Amino acid sequence: MKRQAIDVLLIEDDDVDAEIVKRALGKSQSSFRVCRVTTLAQALATAESQHVDVILTDLTLPDSGCSETPAKIRQSQPLVPLIILTGLASRELAEELLEAGAQDYVVKDALSSDCLERSIRHAIQRQHNCIRIRELLDELEVKQELLETNNRKLTRLYSQAHEFVDNVSHEFRTPLTVIKEYTSLMREGLVGSVSDEQSRLLSVVEDRADDLNIMVDDMLDNSKLEAGMLCAWRKECSVAEIIDRVRNVLQRKADVRQVSLQWDVSEPTTRVYCDAEKAGRVITNLAINAIKFCGSNGAVQIAVHAEATEQEVWIRISDNGPGIDETALAEICQRFTQVSTHDSEETKGFGLGLNIAQQLVQLNFGELSIQSQPTVGSTFSFSIPMSNPFEIVKRYLNQIDLLQRADTDSDVVSMIACSVDETADPASMSDVDRFLNCRLRRNDILLRSQSNRWVLALPLAEDQLEDYFSRLQSERLTANRNRPHGPLPNVNFESLGSWRVVAQRSQILDCVVTEFSSDRAVAIMASESVDGAFPAALQTSMAEGI
Repeated sequence: MKRQAIDVLLIEDDDVDAEIVKRALGKSQSSFRVCRVTTLAQALATAESQHVDVILTDLTLPDSGCSETPAKIRQSQPLVPLIILTGLASRELAEELLEAGAQDYVVKDALSSDCLERSIRHAIQRQHNCIRIRELLDELEVKQELLETNNRKLTRLYSQAHEFVDNVSHEFRTPLTVIKEYTSLMREGLVGSVSDEQSRLLSVVEDRADDLNIMVDDMLDNSKLEAGMLCAWRKECSVAEIIDRVRNVLQRKADVRQVSLQWDVSEPTTRVYCDAEKAGRVITNLAINAIKFCGSNGAVQIAVHAEATEQEVWIRISDNGPGIDETALAEICQRFTQVSTHDSEETKGFGLGLNIAQQLVQLNFGELSIQSQPTVGSTFSFSIPMSNPFEIVKRYLNQIDLLQRADTDSDVVSMIACSVDETADPASMSDVDRFLNCRLRRNDILLRSQSNRWVLALPLAEDQLEDYFSRLQSERLTANRNRPHGPLPNVNFESLGSWRVVAQRSQILDCVVTEFSSDRAVAIMASESVDGAFPAALQTSMAEGI
């Protein structure tokens, strides 16, 4: 197929040079139609009046200097490919011409048919590419502006939705509390005698009020989790403290639904490190699901088992309900997924409980496990770390590593010692403990190494610590202005070091061992290892007979 002729506008005031260019184009395999002019003014007028595929121009023209010609042509014809014909060959000149907007340049002394044809075709192709790139960039800019507009709108709607959920949830609190308290007064006969049947019905009302209250808690927690604002007050406590928070509520629910609830808490004094309220929420959510799904005359068991080797406590909630098939198990912890295993309306819900339970478990450095067999029943288990500083920090570093890889943040963790004068009274030290805990962000942890000393770990670089110390001291002074029983003791902050989570993990754990070397956890730490070896600081402590 014959190629279409290429229209060339040749700007050359020298007749000999113009003839050489025409002959070179005439000998090429492509077809060229050449229109020659001798001045820049003629060239610009011709380009405006007729179609031009490419412009070939000498640098020095009667009405334009060498430094002006390319810029003037490009300004008048920004879309037409431009090739410069020059008698000079230098790298500096080439860079200047390309910077001025030319696609290529050809040295007159080296002019040949093949060279000129190749230069013209490449210039046309490059110009087409440049035009297409500009079009794509313009489209991208328009789409980016639209995307930013939509993002702003979505952010506003998302914020309004969270605000609405929070407001509605808080507004539910007051009437729910009134309903529950008045129902309790009536059920217990404090405002008049009630029959057994009336008492049973009032227990159902109270049970449903508890369901609504838990649902409100789930909605609030879900809102805070998605906003990254749900924090944890992790501290040492006993397993019994967690169980005692939820035992009565769950027993009442089981009684109302005629479900046998059994407790197997063989080691209630075992010390764990967690937010006890959130651990209790996990038990409540999992146990209520078990009670709902196993139905009347069903059986639910809540068992606690300590695993010294892994330095953790497992709490298992088992039921003899309908069970869950393998497909549903893969989806069960997804937000708003309600697995259908029962036809009763009373088992339907928002589907938030399991997802929130999973995230609350992670917030306490634990794991959630699910085992189920259709027609046999299900067991939901979750772990809580024992109160061993070494194990706690290991789990904390694992979680920080995952979070920072997901958010592409820097992988630095700093350790800070916070202390008060050892002569401070116990009440003041408890107030300082509460003050420090209330200042923790979601990815911070606080460990108490002595009665008057705490170790704080947080994902901050070393150059950010000074500002952090200043902020804490400023907040302490603000808190003092509102304390009726006198100011908080002065808190001293000391940087123990900043390390990279992955590359310097052993140094972080060495720091923990050093800080807690006199603590009862050392006996447990002696059996721990990092990548098969004891931490250096622990080896030193053991060698010294600690």
